[in-house]
Amino acid sequence: MKYLLMVTLLASMSFAKDGNKTKIFRDVDDMTDEVSYMTSESITLKNGRKALNIFAGLIENENGVNPFSLAVIHKRLGSCSEKDLFIILLENGVKIKSKSWNDFNCKGYSYFNFTSREWAELGKSPIKKIMFKNGRSYETISQKVDVSDKNYFITMIELLKKKQFTKRK
Repeated sequence: MKYLLMVTLLASMSFAKDGNKTKIFRDVDDMTDEVSYMTSESITLKNGRKALNIFAGLIENENGVNPFSLAVIHKRLGSCSEKDLFIILLENGVKIKSKSWNDFNCKGYSYFNFTSREWAELGKSPIKKIMFKNGRSYETISQKVDVSDKNYFITMIELLKKKQFTKRK
């Protein structure tokens, strides 16, 4: 439920840009005291009419930081989703794979969790290619990321380590 809340916030928020500088928004829920971190940017992949928007974030609670999460909003990749597959190929050859954890839905949302070890790998090498496969229709998008998005995870992880956060206005 916590991830669903975070991802809903990610999908509905307007993303602020300061030139091309990525920001990490840190929000504290005044009722639950949960702390969430979300990037100001997303990765967008388009191939014809197929499209993905990829958002990264995490929630910290009384037990510490939960695994990092990705929200993927997909269009024209099947009308409904379940058991979707997401693969990130890094330039150093490492592949990171995850199956969506959310239930069947026809809204175009898929949610993925990554372990701390996987996030450490994402922080070591630029992204080369991303693949998303709808687990229900088997429709796929697989392509190289734009040069401007190659360091998406590296930048996010560096900002988190340095505790360089921006408060959302």
